Parts: sequence; structure tokens; C-alpha cells
Amino acid sequence: MIQILSEAKDPRHKFAVAVSLALALIACRTARPVGEQPITTLAPPAHFTGQRSVVRIRMMNGTQTQSVRAQLQVGADGDMLITAYAPVINTSAVRLYAANGQIVFLNDIDKTAWQGKAGDFTGSFGFIGSNPAALAFLILGIPPKDATSVEFAGQVLQAARLQDLVVAYDPPVYPPRKVVVVRGVQRVEIDHLEDYASPAPIAPLTVPGDYRCCVLPQL
Repeated sequence: MIQILSEAKDPRHKFAVAVSLALALIACRTARPVGEQPITTLAPPAHFTGQRSVVRIRMMNGTQTQSVRAQLQVGADGDMLITAYAPVINTSAVRLYAANGQIVFLNDIDKTAWQGKAGDFTGSFGFIGSNPAALAFLILGIPPKDATSVEFAGQVLQAARLQDLVVAYDPPVYPPRKVVVVRGVQRVEIDHLEDYASPAPIAPLTVPGDYRCCVLPQL
């Protein structure tokens, strides 16, 4: 890319080349992996092998609102990886990995990290709750076996409760279009943009050596 830019004499041409290359890199990064298929019908939870969803997440806490584009990956056992992207250069801003009741959270912008029990994480970032695996299934519109209560509209979820989390679907369809998670004054809206069956295993996050520990995020 440096060589191509150096050969462009006109600054406007340099800018156009840079934009084209950036878009090409983004397209490569977000291309759908071979073997993934769009989700169209509801599969029984017992047959769930994994899913990848491109989502828009809006987080509200009182009068404060944050909005990010993200990728949600959920494994067959409910392990979950959320990658929220920075708006311009499409690189990761924060990453959250949850499995077996444990959380690893990386802030890639500030280079900070936190890891520990999901129950301890809930006090800071409450919408995840103390049972991330069950929440992951609910975000995908799949009723987990350990939900406190569920309500159906026909064969699809309309609302659910997971301990002190209230989850609603607007409208109640599958795959979900919009999932709303409420806990106290915290409200999170998750718009599903693309949903794919994805049986590929999710690699656990490891904390880079130059990240500062142990910093809890604040919603």
C-alpha cells in the first residue's frame, strides 16, 4: 500500500486509492467464512451448533447512550464472544469473552483488561448478567433451559426473564430483528443485521502482556 500511494502524484488520487484499499481491507475482514449459511428457520436448542451475528448494539444508562456495530459469536455450549468495532477504521474497540461463568473483557483502545466471575462483572456491566450463556441464547431468540420464565408468540419467543434481566423481542419473529434487554435503569437494544449458522469453535481471549489490569468497564 505504501508503494501504491507513493506512485500517485495527484493528492486527490492518493486519497481515492487509500479509500479503495481501506474498503477492500474491510471487505476482506468482514467476508462471510466458507461454509456458513444464513439462518432462516428455528432449530431446536439440542441441535444448535453455533451462530455468528452482525449486530448493532445501543446501550442506555439513564440519559447516556452509546451505539456500536459488533459481531456476536455463540458456540454450541453457550460460550460467547462479542467484538465491538471502532466506527472509522473497523478495528476492534472492545472484546468480551464469556464461558463457564467466567468473563474476559479487553478494551483495545485504552489497552486495559479485566477477567473474573460473571457475577462480579454484573455490578459494572449489568446487562450481561450472571449467566452469560443463557443470555447468549436469548439474544439469538433461542429459549435456554435455565431461563426464569419465557413467553411465546406462536413458536417464537416474545419475552423472557433471566433472573433480574427482562428480555423482549420487537417484533416476535425468528431470527430476531430487535432484542431489548432491561436491567434496572440499564437498557440495551440489539438489532440483528445478519445471522449465520457457524459451527466453528470460538477461541478464548487471552490478555495481552501490555494491557493494564484490572479495569472494570462502565456502561
